[in-house]
Amino acid sequence: MGNLLTFGNLPPSGESILITQFNPNMRAVILSGGKSSRFWPLNAGHKSLMEITGKPLIIRTINNLPKEISEVIIVEPPGGVISEVVKKHPVNRHVEFRTQDKPKGMWDAILVGSEDYGDDVLIVSGHQFSPFAFENLIAGRGTKLLLSHSNNPSEYGVAEVDGDNVVGIEEKPKKPKSDLIINSIYRLSQDFVKYLASHNTGEEYAFEAALSGFLKKKTVKFSIIPKEEIPSLKYPWDSLSVMERLLDEVSHKIKGEVSKDVIIEGDVFVDSGAQIMSGAKIYGPTYIGKGVVVGTNSLIRQSSIEMGAVIGYGSEVVRSLVGPSSKMHHSYVGDSVLGSNTWLGYGTVTANRRFDKKQIKSIVKRKKVNTHRDRLGFVAGNNSKIGISSQIMPGILIGADAIIGPSTLVDENVADGKMVYVKQKKVVK
Repeated sequence: MGNLLTFGNLPPSGESILITQFNPNMRAVILSGGKSSRFWPLNAGHKSLMEITGKPLIIRTINNLPKEISEVIIVEPPGGVISEVVKKHPVNRHVEFRTQDKPKGMWDAILVGSEDYGDDVLIVSGHQFSPFAFENLIAGRGTKLLLSHSNNPSEYGVAEVDGDNVVGIEEKPKKPKSDLIINSIYRLSQDFVKYLASHNTGEEYAFEAALSGFLKKKTVKFSIIPKEEIPSLKYPWDSLSVMERLLDEVSHKIKGEVSKDVIIEGDVFVDSGAQIMSGAKIYGPTYIGKGVVVGTNSLIRQSSIEMGAVIGYGSEVVRSLVGPSSKMHHSYVGDSVLGSNTWLGYGTVTANRRFDKKQIKSIVKRKKVNTHRDRLGFVAGNNSKIGISSQIMPGILIGADAIIGPSTLVDENVADGKMVYVKQKKVVK
């Protein structure tokens, strides 16, 4: 087993953690299976493998686990897509990989990672990397939940609380009895794991049903923590919230090559091999990855530009995540997410606000979903290509390997591998 490292992340100002009892050794089960269908068009690889500020999210999760975690099990889908990536990055402890043969649901992944263990287990998704949340969960013994206040509790499981205990769950109620929602990170006792094994229905949401039943029989403690401590990656635009969280951790450091007349203000990290050309302006917090090229007179604000990307001449990138090896030229990209190896032709323009300034809705699995964002551009899957002078409306999702022809107004989603272009009738008099 590798050395166990400590970390320096402290709880928010004014808050403290009192640990009166904890398991000296505990297993963490990291769930990285499932189809992530609502995360389309960024679900070609598992969402925990998303690179933000230069590192896959699951690597942060592993390295941020408390020192009390003595075992780490990653449950992944067939094919070893997770283990292949994790093994390429340095981690601070030994990791074991187990395969979930079929995407039966969260309940099955928990059993795959927990059934052979004799004590409490920490259940965490591969993109949940908050040390503060982990520390709250390892304190004590037995099943424990983390709750957060939410402005839109009807979209979640709402906790019914009696004193120090959670005694019930309302799943997505139309009229919530409280604003306390249950977060998808847990400490589960072996009593619950056995209950889950014997009471699961085999359906996708069998875990939630088993937890509701268990709460009627057993005492379950909870802690309340800020919702932003447990980043969600349910929808593709959620990656912008995760990016914002990680940009707060960026410190000012210049390792790449920067022209003399470049303007850099705030916390900006420029990694080795990056090249910032004449006249560029970069405002932090911003991350510029290895080998990135920022062209002449380009402007970047509060964004993460991943390894090998090219922000070509005169481009403006604002509050956006630009994936590895993506390229653009004289384009405007605002509040958007580009997958890896996407290509934006000259003059591509993103619309990131509605005229009425209302929150932007997007179509996910044929249903209109409120993004709860009043600024949102578009999301492009891996290897998509957008032709010159194209315009993309707010909240649009463009699939992997899709092609948008030149001078096209994109006002609806584009499926994976599809081509969309405008037929132009040429008139000569």
